[in-house]
Amino acid sequence: MFPVYGLAEATVAVTFSPQGSGIDVVAVDREALAIGAPARIVDAADAKATRLVKVGRPVKHVELRVRDDAGAAMPEGTVGHIQIRGDNVTIGYYEGTEGEGVVFTEDGWLDTGDLGFVHEGELVITGRAKEIIFFAGQNHFPQDLEALLESMPEVGLGKAAVCGVRLPNAPADDVVAFILHRKSLEEFLPIAHGVRTRISEGAGLALSQVVPVAQIPKTTSGKLQRFLLRDRYLAGDFDTVMADIAALAPHPTAAEQHPVGAIEQALLAIARELIPGREIGVNDNIFELGTSSLVLAQIHERIEEKWPDQLAITDFFDYPTIGKLAAYLESRINQPAMA
Repeated sequence: MFPVYGLAEATVAVTFSPQGSGIDVVAVDREALAIGAPARIVDAADAKATRLVKVGRPVKHVELRVRDDAGAAMPEGTVGHIQIRGDNVTIGYYEGTEGEGVVFTEDGWLDTGDLGFVHEGELVITGRAKEIIFFAGQNHFPQDLEALLESMPEVGLGKAAVCGVRLPNAPADDVVAFILHRKSLEEFLPIAHGVRTRISEGAGLALSQVVPVAQIPKTTSGKLQRFLLRDRYLAGDFDTVMADIAALAPHPTAAEQHPVGAIEQALLAIARELIPGREIGVNDNIFELGTSSLVLAQIHERIEEKWPDQLAITDFFDYPTIGKLAAYLESRINQPAMA
């Protein structure tokens, strides 16, 4: 067995690795995989590293090229759209029918719909063009986010799908996680909490929703069909279950949510300003309110202006509510100075 790349429109053969070569992996900065940008090679231990498998060189009679959004040629090492042509590549569809998401360029190359780059002469796949998640000015690949969730015992391998959902007239994607769950909704609440925290801490993304589903749709070859979940979400198929989950979530009383000290009041005012449109109390977990790494940095910057050198941005993960953060900050402020 060895890594290869292919698709039905190319008789399932585009690139093959040499026999006996084993699996060759390249580590790249997951935040530097934008179309038209060079893939930045990093150490595999780097916190931003994602490990991608080389899938070989084009087979005989097949040509491969990488292009940006405007169709310009990309040099080796730069991410772009993978296009192919050759004797084994289809020239069209039977009786004029159209394939799912497959198009041809004006000069006759088939656009595979996949993204990738060439490294040391071998192809590396980064993901599907239509599945890129656009959030806070950055591109994210769903498989990176799903990998973060697979290590959670309550989720596991192949039981999570993450996709971007663009609502009508929205400027950016909502990020939605679908989790395989066939037990009660009460048991799902702590799982949803853990999923939000893992994505926020690991990728700096704020999930719009965490949705329990009875099945994660896959192709016959085991590929996730994220678009089916996205379409169902847009059609409102999950509205009822999400309303039921919201009703089950604990709701602290007004007294419990009211700030009692000057520091709590100040922190709450900052959070409400930078997370608009959300009812925020002192006992709400900030990572469950749609807080991205960008918003977290903005909150930290405002706190730094008022109380310099008292909090690190990582303290938010240890003290995720306004009440806990205020108590910790107050202990830091009142700490006796070292002689």
